[in-house]
Amino acid sequence: MKLIHIRNVVWLAVVAPVFLSGCVTEGEILRDKGYPQAYTEGYDDGCSSGKKAAGSMFDEFRKNVHRFQNDADYRDGWIDGHDECKSNWKETMHEIERSQDRQEREKYNNRYRY
Repeated sequence: MKLIHIRNVVWLAVVAPVFLSGCVTEGEILRDKGYPQAYTEGYDDGCSSGKKAAGSMFDEFRKNVHRFQNDADYRDGWIDGHDECKSNWKETMHEIERSQDRQEREKYNNRYRY
């Protein structure tokens, strides 16, 4: 039963976003909220880069260097996206590790319970 729980966590945290990423990006959501297009494009590029920096195998480093150097909106979006997504990815991975640790402890305790 616990193994199924871990698989669900992994699915929701890692696999589902890969399949759903083609639907709506964070940048599109921000654009709908009124952020400039350059900011949202930078956010999406930074987000992918941040996830990659945090260890995601499903994302890639993306940065338009010319725009980063010359477009403040793109640069601000890239930095915000990078920082936010890197932090979120790390926290998700830590939560998965904590769940796995709890599962191992429970399995051990159940095995050696008197």
